[in-house]
Amino acid sequence: MAHWRVFGLAVIVVLVASGCSKDGGGGSTTCITDGSVDIDGCVVVVVRFADPVNLAGVEAAAVGASGVPVAVWRTDAVCVHSPSAGAPIGVPTASAFAYWHADQLVERQNEGPPPTDGGYSHAVRDRIEEEWMAASRAGVTFAGAALYLPTAAAPPDATAIESYRTDVVGVLYLRGHEQAMAPFFSMAQADC
Repeated sequence: MAHWRVFGLAVIVVLVASGCSKDGGGGSTTCITDGSVDIDGCVVVVVRFADPVNLAGVEAAAVGASGVPVAVWRTDAVCVHSPSAGAPIGVPTASAFAYWHADQLVERQNEGPPPTDGGYSHAVRDRIEEEWMAASRAGVTFAGAALYLPTAAAPPDATAIESYRTDVVGVLYLRGHEQAMAPFFSMAQADC
């Protein structure tokens, strides 16, 4: 498989997603994640960085590829609370994954209809906020990221993986969340 380079990145897989808009000018595609538009034209691309980068490096890579960050994969793991059907408060578990600005995603998700699953959805939202807070601390570096960019910018030999938007508020999530990226990165251990 040929490698696609963008600012030292090697694309390893593409996640299919929609929600792009064509600007009125030159017809270029602008990929947005706010759910306001839902048309074909963008993909979420998982990339591995040649060398670990900080959040500014992730953002620079996304901008350089005419896209936006969706999620990041840490070079280390942290302990977060992972809800389960029997324990919605969550049990400590290792995580190297975080959605980009998960606090904003959760805020948008909370604008939708209230969940009716006995608190499980709120526990999941708490976890993704916890992952983002840990990822946004000084000194954290990332091995890779998921970037949302125009389909035309994706390499022709990339592999598609499913993602989705939530009902009503249209938050963009990876199908399986961290499991969508996990096969492509080693999981550092954390003593939880």
